[in-house]
Amino acid sequence: AVPVRWSWLSRFAQSAAHARHAALRGKDPTPAMKLGTAVHAAVFEPHRLVLYAGGEKAVIDKKGKTTVKTYTDVKQGAMWDAFKAAQAPDAVIVNAKEHAKVTAIAESLRRADAARVDRETGEPLPLLFGPDVIREQRIAWTRNGRLCASIPDARNPGRWIADLKLVRSAKPER
Repeated sequence: AVPVRWSWLSRFAQSAAHARHAALRGKDPTPAMKLGTAVHAAVFEPHRLVLYAGGEKAVIDKKGKTTVKTYTDVKQGAMWDAFKAAQAPDAVIVNAKEHAKVTAIAESLRRADAARVDRETGEPLPLLFGPDVIREQRIAWTRNGRLCASIPDARNPGRWIADLKLVRSAKPER
């Protein structure tokens, strides 16, 4: 009863058991997937993007002595655990370096989208942020009797579907 999705179907390259596990339970995100999720939040849902900067926290040792411990923006330790626990379940937490990267990508996409115009009419042709664009909505269909599903990043029904990917090179051989 699980719809076919590329995210788990591609695991058949390892084994049928890997594909079944991914279909039923998902998989742990890779660093590339985490970056993609952060870019996605910066582009489509900036309210979900949360900056973690570390900070200082008073720590009491076994003898009762209080010291102030400084935490960097590395996502580990007591400060990180407390910060993460205080965020919304759907928050995408980034440090300063990640925040700079994903917001720059989001701004670039917005600029590119705003610059798209019809060469003949001069009318705007927004792709990701246009008025008729449906973003982040699940679509389901059947193929050869099998239920399939996906959540494209953006689509204009009957015209096009766009799914953003973050890559270092657009060369097919890479």
